[in-house]
Amino acid sequence: MLVGYIRNAEPRWKYCRWPVSIIGTIEEVYGAEEVIFRFIYEYLKLNPNDYFWVADYDWVYSWEDMQKLKSLPYDADWCYKNPKN
Repeated sequence: MLVGYIRNAEPRWKYCRWPVSIIGTIEEVYGAEEVIFRFIYEYLKLNPNDYFWVADYDWVYSWEDMQKLKSLPYDADWCYKNPKN
């Protein structure tokens, strides 16, 4: 699995439905879901206008999504589920 973070910007990624551009990626998430969760949470806390995208899935994680997930009991499958559901 690949995770990338995305900044609010003009559309540059032709397959993306959001007005964003990809800034970076994290590979090999399997087995490190909790560390990745903590990293994304802390990153978005400092950069609330950015988004994280999980490759192979059609959604992004916003600061609001991560706040909601953090308020719930930890779910190791958080990155495999649409945060809007």
